[in-house]
Amino acid sequence: MEVSVHKLLEEAEEYLSKQNYSKAAHKYLEVAKIFEKNGKTKEAERYLKLAVDNFVIAANEARRVKSFRKAAENSLMALEIYEKLKMTEKRDPLVLNIASDLANAANEYLMWKEVRGAATCVAISSLIYFAASKIDDAKRIIKSFKEKISAEDFEANRILNVASLIQKVVVDSDASTYSEVEGLVNSVLKPMLPLIKGNMFVKIIDEAMQTIVSRVKKEIRLPKITPALRVPLDLTFNTPFDVTLKLKNVGEGEAKNVKIVFNVPEEIKIVKGKRETIIDTLPANGEVKIKITLNVPSKDAEKEEYSISADLEYFDMVGTAYSTTIGPMKITLHLVRESEKLKEEIRDIIKRMLDLKGKIRNFPEVLEYVFLRLIDDVKNVVNKSEDLLRKEKLDEVKINLRTVDFVLNEISQLLADKGFEEKVKLLKEQIKKAEKQENVAIRTLEDQSEETGG
Repeated sequence: MEVSVHKLLEEAEEYLSKQNYSKAAHKYLEVAKIFEKNGKTKEAERYLKLAVDNFVIAANEARRVKSFRKAAENSLMALEIYEKLKMTEKRDPLVLNIASDLANAANEYLMWKEVRGAATCVAISSLIYFAASKIDDAKRIIKSFKEKISAEDFEANRILNVASLIQKVVVDSDASTYSEVEGLVNSVLKPMLPLIKGNMFVKIIDEAMQTIVSRVKKEIRLPKITPALRVPLDLTFNTPFDVTLKLKNVGEGEAKNVKIVFNVPEEIKIVKGKRETIIDTLPANGEVKIKITLNVPSKDAEKEEYSISADLEYFDMVGTAYSTTIGPMKITLHLVRESEKLKEEIRDIIKRMLDLKGKIRNFPEVLEYVFLRLIDDVKNVVNKSEDLLRKEKLDEVKINLRTVDFVLNEISQLLADKGFEEKVKLLKEQIKKAEKQENVAIRTLEDQSEETGG
């Protein structure tokens, strides 16, 4: 390590003696990386500072001789080192220097008849200025350059259009244009960077775009889709059924490129509709339903359980992605519809109630009243269950019928109890005896009344 460091430092000193500050800075940077790799943080920091100082000097020298693209390159190198050293106070002035150097470099490229290179410099410069909130500087550069190029130069105008659209996003707060800008930056601007030997500018371009999108996000209205997946409950094998996904945009902004993918087990066939659906836009307060029809082939088993879910993804106006999974929801398939089984249970319960009413018909009036009230309550529960069955609320019906079955069993057991039967007979005899005594008392009173009142 000592030999290589010593050699690099000698080379740096030689470049400094020739006032080649940029190459000297690169040598110091190499030395810093060696120390950093070996865990010598303080030594690495020392040479990083030497490197950044020389990059700044190199940028100033390049600016002095009007080699502005070189000035921007050296300033960019200095910027990266300052960020590494966490010297954030140095960042903003350097960024503005880079923007200014690239704007001046555009004139150099125009002088060399390299119009596309000039347009690339203007696009990057204006992007940096917009991100730094230097709106007037960015607009001035774009306007000035437009006046210098021919309308027939398609490629140059295509590059410059990126800058104009960024202006639209920032100045006019037109968030809907951001996705287009982002696409053009990647497909038009970045591929042109080799024209200015500028691949190193990718990072500052991305940072500027990120700054702009963060600012735009604070101003745009965002979408918010609430999904609801509906799956029928009473299902049988080899009988098609519908699964419906309802989407509602309850946000304030438009949702774009809404993508829905149904997750269905392989055993289940999609007989109608698509597994994947894409909706271009869903406006604020907009609502849409996506339906697929499924079928499960017959099985040997009495029942089978499956899970169904749906993946939802959509984007806001600046291209931010939102995603969620709806479900999973469990479905159970039977050989016979559960609702038919429950209807049969209800018919059986009604029959049992009628039988019980027959058994208590000869009960004493008070006792009969109590039992009839109890059976009427059971009947009300049965009626409610029939209504729930029509609404496919099968679980609630099952709970109700279990309760009814329990009550009817208790009554049946009570009526079948010999001891209870004897007590009813005894009660009936006591009532009859009491009625006779009451009748005798009434006749006696009547007889007395006739004797005294006559």
